[in-house]
Amino acid sequence: MEILVLSNLLNIILNASVFNINRKLISFYLLPFNLNKIATLNTIAKIVISFLLFLCSGVGFSQHQQFLTAELLPNEKLILIKQELIYHNTSEFTLYKIVLNDWNNSFSEKNTPLAKRFSDEHYRGFHLASSKDRGSTNNLSVLDTENKKVEWCRPDKHPDLVEILLSKPLHPNEKVKLNLLYYIKIPNDKFTRYGFDISGGYQLRNWFLTPARLEGYQFVNYSNLNLEDIANDMFNVRLNFKSSKFLKITSDLNVSKILTDTLNQTYQFEGRNRTNFTLFIEPRLSYNSYKNDKVEVVTNLEGNKVDDIQKAIAIDRVVNFVSENIGPYPYEKITIAQVDYDRNPFYGLNQLPAFLSPFPNELLFELKFLKTYTSSFLETSLHLDPRKDNWIYDGIQVYLMMNYIEEHYPDLTMMGNISKLRLLKGYHLMNIGFNEQYSYFYLLMARKNLDQAVGNSKDTFLKFNEQIAGKYRAGLSLKYLDSYLGNELVSASIKDFYKSNLNQITSSKSFRDVLTQKTDKNLDWFYDTVINSRKLIDYKFTTVTKNADSITATIENKTGTAVPFPIYVFKNKQVIFKQWIEGFEKDSTITLPNQKADKIALNYENEVPEINQGNNWRSLKTFHLTNKPFKFSFFQDLEDSRYHQVLYVPILNYNLYDGFMPGIRFYNKTILNRPFIYDLNPVWGIKSKTFVGSFSFLYTQNNRNSEWYQTTYSLSGSRFHYAPDAEFYKFNPMVIFKKRQKDFRDNHREQLLFRYVIIDRQQTDFIDITDTENNQDYSIFNIKYLNSRTEVLSHLSFKGDMQFDQTFGKGSFELEYRKLDEKNRQFNIRWYVGTFLYQTTDTDFYDFGVSQVNDYLFDYNLYGRSETSGFFSQQYVVGEGGFKSRIDTKLSNKWLTTLNTSYSIWNWIELYGDIGLVKNENIKTKFIHESGIRLNLLTDYFEIYMPIYSNNGFEMDQGNYLSKMRFMFTLNPNTLIGLFTRKWF
Repeated sequence: MEILVLSNLLNIILNASVFNINRKLISFYLLPFNLNKIATLNTIAKIVISFLLFLCSGVGFSQHQQFLTAELLPNEKLILIKQELIYHNTSEFTLYKIVLNDWNNSFSEKNTPLAKRFSDEHYRGFHLASSKDRGSTNNLSVLDTENKKVEWCRPDKHPDLVEILLSKPLHPNEKVKLNLLYYIKIPNDKFTRYGFDISGGYQLRNWFLTPARLEGYQFVNYSNLNLEDIANDMFNVRLNFKSSKFLKITSDLNVSKILTDTLNQTYQFEGRNRTNFTLFIEPRLSYNSYKNDKVEVVTNLEGNKVDDIQKAIAIDRVVNFVSENIGPYPYEKITIAQVDYDRNPFYGLNQLPAFLSPFPNELLFELKFLKTYTSSFLETSLHLDPRKDNWIYDGIQVYLMMNYIEEHYPDLTMMGNISKLRLLKGYHLMNIGFNEQYSYFYLLMARKNLDQAVGNSKDTFLKFNEQIAGKYRAGLSLKYLDSYLGNELVSASIKDFYKSNLNQITSSKSFRDVLTQKTDKNLDWFYDTVINSRKLIDYKFTTVTKNADSITATIENKTGTAVPFPIYVFKNKQVIFKQWIEGFEKDSTITLPNQKADKIALNYENEVPEINQGNNWRSLKTFHLTNKPFKFSFFQDLEDSRYHQVLYVPILNYNLYDGFMPGIRFYNKTILNRPFIYDLNPVWGIKSKTFVGSFSFLYTQNNRNSEWYQTTYSLSGSRFHYAPDAEFYKFNPMVIFKKRQKDFRDNHREQLLFRYVIIDRQQTDFIDITDTENNQDYSIFNIKYLNSRTEVLSHLSFKGDMQFDQTFGKGSFELEYRKLDEKNRQFNIRWYVGTFLYQTTDTDFYDFGVSQVNDYLFDYNLYGRSETSGFFSQQYVVGEGGFKSRIDTKLSNKWLTTLNTSYSIWNWIELYGDIGLVKNENIKTKFIHESGIRLNLLTDYFEIYMPIYSNNGFEMDQGNYLSKMRFMFTLNPNTLIGLFTRKWF
C-alpha cells in the first residue's frame, strides 16, 4: 500500500511540467533510501515532502543543484568525491564557460596566492611545511550527460579556480548538468585552523568545488588569501558523507539520515539557498545543541568554568537580540565553532591569561559567543560579495555588538573588574567604557598614518586593519550615521535590508538604497568621505564669546573634511542642549542658547570618529584657556585629553664601563601615537658611579596624500662611558622621510635620513688618541638612504651612506639579498663597497672596519666598544666589511669591498663564506677571505659565528678557539617587539 502511494506521488512529480527535470535526477535523489525498509506512510510522506521542498527552494527553482557523494580516508587524509552539478544560468547573458572555486588547491604549492600572502605577513610555517601537510585537488574529471569529457583549465594566477569550457553556449535560464570526479588531499589545520588536526579530527571548509559568484556576465575570480571570503554563488545541496563509524560529524546542514554498517557510517545532509557550509569531524563529540524558538545553536565554544545552564542563558539572550535587531535566521540551525572564534577573536579579551581575566567567566563566554554568532549569522544569511563589500558585514556586526553592550551592560568598562582595583583607579585606561575601545583601536592606526578606507576591498587591508581597526571603524561609522539621522533609522535600515535580500545575491548598493529611502537628508558625505576615503576629521574651537542670552562660537575645520558633527552645551556637568551642525570645509561661526551654561564641547559622546578630541572643550567661566594639570602614570596609559600626561617606568641598561644602569624613563607617548613625543632616560651607572643616560624629542608630520607618508624631526642626545675612565657626549639633530607604496600591503619601503652628529669625547689612557683636534671633538654631516623589501621568502635591500667632515668625506653602499628556496634552504649574500672621497688627516680613526665596525658615530649598542680582547670584544655587528675573523688587515683608509654569504645546511645551522679586497694608502691591494659556521638562532637578533678557515689559516687548530667566536645579541625591547608586530603592520 505504502509503495503504491509513493509510486503515484512520484509519477505526479515526474509528469509535472513545472519541474524541468528528468527521471534520473529523481532516482539519484532517492537512491540512498531503501524503500523496502520504509515502514509507514508518514515516513514516505516526509521523504516526498522533503524532496518537494528541496526542488522548490530558492526563487522559482533558480538555484544551482549540487549532489555530492564523499568518502573520507583518514589514514591518507583524503576525501574521494563524486559530484553532480546542475548549473542554472540565472543571468541575462549567454555563458561559454563556468568558473568553480577550488580553494582546497590553494595549499598545493609554495607559490600560490595563499602562499604569497603567508610570506607577505612573515609566516614561515607554510613554506617550511612538508608536502604531506599541504592540501590539493587531484585527478579532476568533468563529464557531461553523455559521459563525454569536458575540457577544463586553471586560470593564470588562480591555481585555486577551475574554468569549465562548455561544449555549447548556455543561454539565459538554461541549465547544464556536469558530473565531476576527483579527490582532495586535506591540509594541516596549522595554516588556517581548517584541515586535519593532531587529534584525528577534521575541520572542513571550502573543501569541494563550488560555483563562483556571477555578476552580470563576469565571474568573480577570487583566490584564497586566508580571509574567509570565498565568493560562491547560491546553491542547494545534498551530501552523502561516508566515514568511519567511530567519528562524529557536526554541520550546519540538516541531517536527514545516518546509515551505519559494521565499520562505516554515511551521513545524509541537505541544505537550501547556501553559499557555503562546514563539516566538523571528531573522534569524540565536542559540540552541544542549544535550541530556542528562533534557531538551534550547535557549538563547542569554550567557556572556562561555565556550565551548560549559564551557556544556555547567554546563548538565548544573544540569539533573541540578533533576531530582534536583524531578523529571523533563514536556516534551522547554525554552528558556532571554537575554531571560528580562534581565527578572529575578540582582541583584548584573548590576550590576558585566565587568572587575569577582567570579566566573570560567564560574561566572557557571552562576549565571545556574541562576536562569533553575529559573524556567522551575517556571513551565512547575507549573500554579499565578501571581499568587495566586506565593510557591510563588519559594520553591522560591530554596530550590533555595541548596541548589545549598551542594552545589557551599559556600565561595563573596557577593563572590567580590573578597573575596580584602587591601585589602578587613576588610569584613564581603567575608566573608559567598553564600547570606547573601538574608537581607540581605530585611532591606533590613524595616528600611525596606516588607516585605510573601510570601503576598500578586504584583500587590500593590512592585517591589523582587516582583523581589528577596519572592522571597528566600520561599526563606528554606522553608529555615527545613526546618531546623526536619529530615530534609529540605521537599525531599521539594517532590518529592511536583511529582510529584502534573504535567499538572494545582493550588494552594498542595495544597502545604500535602503538607507537613502529612510531619510530626506543627503548621505553622499557618508559614503564619499566616511566609507570610501581615509580623510581625517578634526574640528576645534578658535574663539568663544558668551553673551547675555547666547553663545557665539567660531569652529575651525582643521582637516577640511566636511561632515556633520554635534555640539553640546553644559551646565553643572549636565548636558542642557545638543545640536547637529552640518559640515563645512573652512571656519564657521554659530550661535547657541546661553541658558546659564558654563561649558561647551564638540563631539562630547564621541559619535564622530575624530583624530583628536583634545581640542573639543571650551570653558565659559573664563575667556582664557587654563593650563592642563600634569598627571603622572606608571608604565602606560591611554591618551587623556584633560591632562599633560607623564609616564614613567623603571629601566635597566648595561655596558661594560658603566655597569648595570638602573634608572627611570619619563616619556609622554601613550598607547596612541601623538605628534610630539619626548623620552628622557636618566640612569645611574653602578660601576662608574655617575649619572648617565639619553634623551630624545620627536615631532612627526603625517602626509596623508603622499607616498612619502611620514616626516620626523628629532633632536636626541646621550652620555655614557666608552672606556673605563672616559665619557662621550652625543648630540644629534635629524630629519627622516619615510616612503611606502600606494598599496599598503606592499612590503617595499624607502627612507631618507639627514643628520648632523656632534661628538665630544673625554681623553682616556686606555685608547691612544694621536690627533686630539679631530678625534676628541668632531661633527659629521650624514646622509643615509634605505630601499628595502622584506618577506618570508625573500629580502632585498639597498643602503647608501655619505659622511662629510672638514677632514674627510666618504661614501658607501650595501646591497643585501636573502632567499628561502623550495627546499627550505636559506641563501644570504651581502655586497659592501666603501671609499674615501677626500681625506686630509693621517689618523685611522675614521677608517673602514674589516671585522669590527668602526663606530665613531656611536650608533650601535656595543656593550664593550673599546675592548680589543675578551668576551665583549667578540660582539659582532653587521656593518662595513662584515668579516667575523680578526685578520691582520683590520682597517682600510682608501677603499674596501667585501662579499658576505651564507647558506643553511640544516634548520638554523648555516655555512658562511666571505671574500673581499682591502686597499690602504701606499699598500698593495690585499685579498681577504674567511669561512665558518653560523648559528642563525634568530636572524638579526641572536646569532653565533664559529670561524673555520681564513687568512689566519685553519682557526680551529690555533688554540683558545672560544675567543675567536663572535656573537650577535640585542637587548633592545623595541627591536624585539618589531619582530612580532611586523605581520600586523
